[in-house]
Amino acid sequence: MFRRADGTLDATGFVQRMREEEESGGKRFEERRFYCADDELIHAEGRTYAFTNQWGRYTVRAINELIQAFPDHQIMCTKSEEET
Repeated sequence: MFRRADGTLDATGFVQRMREEEESGGKRFEERRFYCADDELIHAEGRTYAFTNQWGRYTVRAINELIQAFPDHQIMCTKSEEET
């Protein structure tokens, strides 16, 4: 559900690092599949994390666990309107 990089990176730096890792034989990275904007990245213990936007079976559970584990970090999640 996450991709991570060492360091406290902004959006540009994070995406660049993911692409560098991919080019050197790492896991494929598609920016559009992650929350990668500056205000969406998560910084903790010297690392930067991007959460997937590809929702699956355990996504809501993972988000709720993040909200409970970090109540002071203003993590929010709202259900969007479905298109008809």
